[in-house]
Amino acid sequence: MNLFSANRLGRCLSTVFFLVMITIFTHTLLLASPITQMCRDQVKGFSNIAFDDERHRGWYYRFWSGDCGKVPFPEWFVCQSKKNTWNDIAQKTLSRATPENNKAVRVSICKLGEFIGLEWARDNNIRCIHTRDLAPLGDILDDPSVAVEQGIKNTWSKARGMMDRSPCPHN
Repeated sequence: MNLFSANRLGRCLSTVFFLVMITIFTHTLLLASPITQMCRDQVKGFSNIAFDDERHRGWYYRFWSGDCGKVPFPEWFVCQSKKNTWNDIAQKTLSRATPENNKAVRVSICKLGEFIGLEWARDNNIRCIHTRDLAPLGDILDDPSVAVEQGIKNTWSKARGMMDRSPCPHN
């Protein structure tokens, strides 16, 4: 092997190593969970969810974290980073729970977030829960005239009803 071939082989191996490391690093970032510890034990981890595609994964990440960084191009142009994430909503809802029902409320609010978020994060043409639905769902959840547990039940009922409405491609 002459010097030219050895240098060329070395550059090729360096490039391959670099690409492998970038791929591993990127994949690790995509699998990092935006879900706070409060809900992490209650919902499926990102590596255990069968997302429709990377777009679905990115918007679901946005739903929990408010971070548009995982939303793919060109959709990140329309993504708005917000502080009102499901992590925030879950924490706010849990703060209304009594010590006796704290665990049940935590499980319910986290599961509700998983249900709403996975559907909302889907492609606009196939999802049944839309951005315009999130505020009304939040209003039901935050209704001060009902106990926190009832607010969660009412929100679950409304969200499930959205899955049955027409037109919804799942029907």
